[in-house]
Amino acid sequence: MASLAKRERKQGWSYELRWRENNKNRRLCLDTQNKRAANLALKQLKQKLLEKKFTPIEKEQLTISQFRDQYLEYRKPRRAEKTVESDMYALQSIERCLGDIYINSITTSLIEDKFITTRLSQVKPGSVNNEIRHLKAAFNYAVEREYVELNPFQRIKQLKVESVGEKFFTVDDLKKIEENINREDDRQLMWFLILTGLRIGELLSLQWSSIHFDQRIIKVRGKGNKVRIVGINEDLLELIHTIPRYDTSDYVFPGMRNAPGETKEPFGQRSYSRIARRFKAYFQKSGVDGTLHKFRHTFASQMLMRGVGERAVQLLMGHESITTTEIYSHLSMDFLSNVMNVLKISDLRGETIPS
Repeated sequence: MASLAKRERKQGWSYELRWRENNKNRRLCLDTQNKRAANLALKQLKQKLLEKKFTPIEKEQLTISQFRDQYLEYRKPRRAEKTVESDMYALQSIERCLGDIYINSITTSLIEDKFITTRLSQVKPGSVNNEIRHLKAAFNYAVEREYVELNPFQRIKQLKVESVGEKFFTVDDLKKIEENINREDDRQLMWFLILTGLRIGELLSLQWSSIHFDQRIIKVRGKGNKVRIVGINEDLLELIHTIPRYDTSDYVFPGMRNAPGETKEPFGQRSYSRIARRFKAYFQKSGVDGTLHKFRHTFASQMLMRGVGERAVQLLMGHESITTTEIYSHLSMDFLSNVMNVLKISDLRGETIPS
């Protein structure tokens, strides 16, 4: 329950009380080397613990906004920038719905009756589910710091999301989309996404130094700054060789701006919002319901339909928290490269392959 120990200090050693309370190890330096005095303090401590006469430690009271600022500071060095942004948006959402109340006053019923109900009138269920996931993680942190006793989101279930249309493009969809693309770089970007399964953010941040032609692999830095390997098949290799490469930029798809002489020059990373707007127009002209992320789903579905195992697809998609070494231990680089050969532009275009 409680004990005495000697503690070394700059001014010399001293007796120290050690005990456990509220699932926490606690210590108190007695500033004495007198064993009799120390034993007396130990006896008094044991008596107080038995009688439960300790004054309860007053827990710090935090409002949602105060908790948000502290939590984001904790998360910034530990999570990807986009994850921290999602944390911030989720905490801002609950503050707007409930007001800047104390976090220890948030209950499961308050979340269901006020927060979720309000958010469903503003956004889609999928967006609410995303906020719930981030808030659940945030309140796990609050429990660890003893700001709250229980996580009120622990018993909140994910909302049912109605599936709208196919999650991937069909071969016919791809033909229609390609016919309506009027920029060669957008056409290259589309096929790059389909042949690799990269997220659009991963592709826009991809640099030439990450493409290893000698090994026929691409080292992709994905969520959580984790690296995964994607093999380069013949079609992808041919596609890569058609993409212009600039001495002044290492990005595979750099941003472009007007330069003197009616030319364009690369600068920084390409804008996601501009690409998204252009592809939204391509989808509308094609009469296809789609997003840029749907190209990634198309990669996965086409791979699975062509007999590639789920484990290989998981590794290629980066759905697991694994390091490059772990990838090599499960699948060799030759396999990762060869497995990509099942996916060809000619097949997806519906072109007849000569016998």
